[in-house]
Amino acid sequence: YTVVNNFDEIGPVFNFSVKVTRGNNLINTATLKIHIPNQTKENNPLMYVTAVHTSQGSDINCHGLINPHKIGSQSYAASFRKENFKDLEELNCKNIRCDTITCMLKDISLKPE
Repeated sequence: YTVVNNFDEIGPVFNFSVKVTRGNNLINTATLKIHIPNQTKENNPLMYVTAVHTSQGSDINCHGLINPHKIGSQSYAASFRKENFKDLEELNCKNIRCDTITCMLKDISLKPE
């Protein structure tokens, strides 16, 4: 076991941004689903979502497994098992466990870029 007390002990930070545009479509609500590779078949941790930030002033509500082990508030004992990936060309949501973050986007209107 490895005890994790804060986000710095997890590993390097991986940030990514998602931009949603409606184009010429006349919609005012949409659902965005982001699949995050979470664990291998042997339950070894891969990516851990620490936070989700949305644009200020937007009506966006996201939910999913965000900091499920409450790292920073309490200690978490992470365990690792030996695992062989040599027969895998890539890790994807078909051969590992992924969690989904679902965001409801409301009041999508034409906004300048």
